[in-house]
Amino acid sequence: MEEPILGRLLAGRNESSVLEKEAALDRMLDLVDPPQNNNLRWLSAAVPALAVAASIAFLMKAEAPLMPTAPGTEREFVSRGSLTSSISFRCLTADEQAPSECVPGALLAFGPTLAPGKPYFAAFAVRDDGSLIWYFPAAGEVSITLKPAADGVAVVPRAVPLGSEHPTGQYEVYGVFMERPLTREDIQQALGEDLSGRDGLELVHRTLEMKPDMNADMKLPAQQNLLQPKATPPSGEQQ
Repeated sequence: MEEPILGRLLAGRNESSVLEKEAALDRMLDLVDPPQNNNLRWLSAAVPALAVAASIAFLMKAEAPLMPTAPGTEREFVSRGSLTSSISFRCLTADEQAPSECVPGALLAFGPTLAPGKPYFAAFAVRDDGSLIWYFPAAGEVSITLKPAADGVAVVPRAVPLGSEHPTGQYEVYGVFMERPLTREDIQQALGEDLSGRDGLELVHRTLEMKPDMNADMKLPAQQNLLQPKATPPSGEQQ
């Protein structure tokens, strides 16, 4: 008599033991998936995971050129603050309460952005006839000192009245940034007639378009101490 049957008789029960049930299950699994295929069974289970890992690696490799590279390389995507200065300006109504067209009688307000180490500011415009119109500094004074706000844009403490010295037309408005305070004469001598930045001066410019004031009922007087011919050496102002 076979041992399994004898064991059930001696135990007084006519059913398979736990060990017999486990052995029968192993035989069934061997019929479905033979033991020599165990490695293949592990591999088939691992293939999806390997495929996912390979896909991730491929995506990382494909995205690599779009990532920020070392500073100075061509594919640099890191946003940096500019080290150069710039100017912006806008025209305001005479009471400084609202924006305005750039017409005689309006005010010209500046908003310079300062480069590090150059907190001193001057501004002037060049008319199409070559005349120089000084905004800052005033005659006999030195360039104004600016303190930038949190966004880097400084506010010039006063706006410039636009009088009849600003007839209709286009003007090149220049902002001069410097390391130390200078007078108008010092600035003009340093820039030269070609208005080139030199001697530690940084020069930027934008175009201002003056429009006719259709509501003007009277001729506005020219602002005093503004006009100076460009060709005249810096020896004084045109009265």
